[in-house]
Amino acid sequence: MSAPLFNTRSFKIAYVPNGKGYAEIVCPHRQSQGGESERERDKGRRSEEEEEESSEEQEEAGQGYHTIRARLSPGTAFVVPAGHPFVAVASRDSNLQIVCFEVHADRNEKVFLAGADNVLQKLDRVAKALSFASKAEEVDEVLGSRREKGFLPGPKESGGHEEREQEEEEEREERHGGRGERERHGREEREKEEEEREGRHGRGRREEVAETLMRMVTARM
Repeated sequence: MSAPLFNTRSFKIAYVPNGKGYAEIVCPHRQSQGGESERERDKGRRSEEEEEESSEEQEEAGQGYHTIRARLSPGTAFVVPAGHPFVAVASRDSNLQIVCFEVHADRNEKVFLAGADNVLQKLDRVAKALSFASKAEEVDEVLGSRREKGFLPGPKESGGHEEREQEEEEEREERHGGRGERERHGREEREKEEEEREGRHGRGRREEVAETLMRMVTARM
């Protein structure tokens, strides 16, 4: 997988010539009725086979974000606006290739959010503790757990059970000729059940730090 990052000025235009996987883009937005209706309109325009969207909103200062997840396959093209954190993950046993062009790249900076030299490691200890509501030592352990730069082991290589289940389900859907209404409904029900279980049992320290990381990044854009 690519290390999560965002560009300060440039727009990324990407095309997939080979391989399969998925991409996630975090979109900062303001909570409003207009924003809600816009998301509903977006859902009607998106391809059912290639993209599914999850939304998470934060109460803090009316600022929130939603995450767009898109399935990648040969011929897929997508655009990542400036200031939007982005990550691409290859499917199991797939050599995902993405050709990227950047527009307005003059004085652009790539800001990495994970891996070696990520921007969050440069915060002082007090800022880390306050931003993540955790001990600075625990934050350093999570942020410094990967020493690679640019590319990281994917979720499956790190033991990601949830991503592995999704890939297997997508493979079954492809073998049976696409996704039916019943399968979509079943996935939505499973996602709701997972969210309820997380709400009842709480999240682990790594998930809490990752969520706080995303809130902090989007709140400063």
